[in-house]
Amino acid sequence: MVPGGGPALPDPSMPVTLTDALARTAVRVLPTVLTGLRRVRPGLIVHGSACPWDAVAARELGVPAVSASTTLACHRRVPSPTRGSWGLPASATPRSVRSPRPPGPRERRPRPPEGPAPRRVP
Repeated sequence: MVPGGGPALPDPSMPVTLTDALARTAVRVLPTVLTGLRRVRPGLIVHGSACPWDAVAARELGVPAVSASTTLACHRRVPSPTRGSWGLPASATPRSVRSPRPPGPRERRPRPPEGPAPRRVP
């Protein structure tokens, strides 16, 4: 619910510039959105994840809100905005888990279990 159509997004739409543009848009459109929603009196507000003004309006009006998220289509000319975080899970994993190594020649190897050998089935 954006008065006058959708907001003009920055070009290129990268996370920092996009967040700034969304925050500025929210401040600009929120009064009009609140006026319209007070008149309609919805029981639920479904909003896009890139529309923070609707989430704020829902909280202000005490109405439940649901956010719909979309995925991003990225290619060579439009890199993924999450590219910088791709390595974070691996860097947060302890080395002992990340790259297990076989025991060295002087390290003790586990003994096979005691008891009869397992039967081989032909």
